[in-house]
Amino acid sequence: MSPVPPSGSQQRFTTLDRAQRVRFRRAVTLMLMTLVLPGSAQLVVGKRRVGMIAMRTFFALVALALGTALASYFWHGIAFWAGTNTWILQVVRLGLMALAVGWAWLFVDAWRLGQPLTLQRQHRLAIVGVNGFLCFSVAGALLFGAHMVGVQRQFMITMFGNGDAVGASHGRYNVLLMGGDSGAGRWGLRPDSMTVASIDAETGKTVLISLPRNMQNFPFPKGSEMAGQFPDGFDEEGCTSTASRPGRSTTPTCSPTPTTPASTRPSRASRASPAST
Repeated sequence: MSPVPPSGSQQRFTTLDRAQRVRFRRAVTLMLMTLVLPGSAQLVVGKRRVGMIAMRTFFALVALALGTALASYFWHGIAFWAGTNTWILQVVRLGLMALAVGWAWLFVDAWRLGQPLTLQRQHRLAIVGVNGFLCFSVAGALLFGAHMVGVQRQFMITMFGNGDAVGASHGRYNVLLMGGDSGAGRWGLRPDSMTVASIDAETGKTVLISLPRNMQNFPFPKGSEMAGQFPDGFDEEGCTSTASRPGRSTTPTCSPTPTTPASTRPSRASRASPAST
C-alpha cells in the first residue's frame, strides 16, 4: 500500500517549522559570531560601517596585547613599568570599561539582527537567555578586569603617591618595608620588623634583606661616609632602630629615650614582636 501524501495544511506546517528552525539557528550564529569576532555579525548582514569599526578595533587591541606580552617577555622592565604607572593603569581601566559597553551593545545589536519577533515563543526565550548570558559574561569579565586594574592603581597611589616614581639607582629599586607597633605606655611607633626589598629594574627579581632591630655599635665599612661619622660603630646614645621616629633627617640626631615607671615599663616578653618570635 503506497504512503498517503501529506495534505496541504500539513505540508505548510512542516515548511513553516523548518523555516523557524533556520531563523533560530541564524540568530544563534549571529550572537556566537559576535562572541568570537566582534563586528562580524553586523558585517554579514550588511552593516559594513559598524562591522568594520568593531573588527578593526578588536584586531588593534589584540595586536597591542600580543605586542605588549612579547615585549614584556624579552624586556621584563616594560611589564613592571606598565603595572606601576598610574597613568597607564587609568588608561587600561577606562579602555576595559569602554570595551565592555561596546561589546555588550554588539550583542544586543546581534540579537536584534536575528529578528526575534519572527521566531516561535520557545525560540525567542532561548535567544534572550543565550544573548543575556553571553552579554553579561563578557561584559562582566571586562568590568571585573577594570576593577582589578583600578585596585592596582589605587594601591600604587596609596603606597607611593600620585606622581612620578623615583628612577632606579644602579639598576635597582630599593624599598624599605617596616612593621611597627605601639601601645599603652609606649613612646612612638616602634619598627620591630625591617626588611629592604631590592628589586632589579630589568627583570623584576627581588631580594629581601632583613635588618636587625637594634643597630647599636654596628660597624661600617672603612672609607664609607658612615664610617667617617662613626669610626667605632653606631654608638649614638639613645638612638636605636626600635626608637626611630618618622620625619627624622638621615643624620642621626636622636633624643634620649624617656624614662618609664617600672610599673608601666613593658616586659622583655611583651616587647617581642611577632616577627622576632
